[in-house]
Amino acid sequence: MATLATRIPFSSRIPCSDGRATGLSPVSSPECVHECRDDGQVLGCNGLRDAAAEGERAPEEEDEPGQETDRNYWQQKSSPALLKLADQLLDVINDQGPGLSLQYNKCYIGLQRGGMADNFISFRPRKKHMIWVVRIGRDEVLDARLEESGLTMLPYDKRWKQYQFQIVPGDLKAQQSLFTDLIRMARSLPVEPLTLIEADSA
Repeated sequence: MATLATRIPFSSRIPCSDGRATGLSPVSSPECVHECRDDGQVLGCNGLRDAAAEGERAPEEEDEPGQETDRNYWQQKSSPALLKLADQLLDVINDQGPGLSLQYNKCYIGLQRGGMADNFISFRPRKKHMIWVVRIGRDEVLDARLEESGLTMLPYDKRWKQYQFQIVPGDLKAQQSLFTDLIRMARSLPVEPLTLIEADSA
């Protein structure tokens, strides 16, 4: 059975110099920070939820100016093994249609095509695991397959229609067909029905 993580810690704080990033009034206080959470939420100054109005974009859809980083930033924040896992997942993604590369941002690693964000999948490497976020509408057949998979699942993000997983490097090898199916579904590509209900035979 899949494991449900119930407590999701804050992972990083990003200083705010004005109100653009938070949707709040401009501030200059050093106490004003962005909170980047493993569940994809970004909190603004004093822990308030950012721009909560309907129609708000998911954190992965666009970064505020100045929030882009590089691979070295994530090497220090996470580990070489988890960045290698991101590379391996990118290979699987491009096997289903080439042209995408990793885009290193402050709160997450996204995807880009020709310099433009295309974040149907995103990555949040930690020290010992990675939060892998896949934008797919909730599906009962897929839910059943995931329950049987043994992957550690975080709560489904109903607001942004995203499945969220806590994964480690060995998961990709153990669940190759499931990862491929999830990637194909996120790209709106057809998936063989049986691969959603039958565990890998390896």
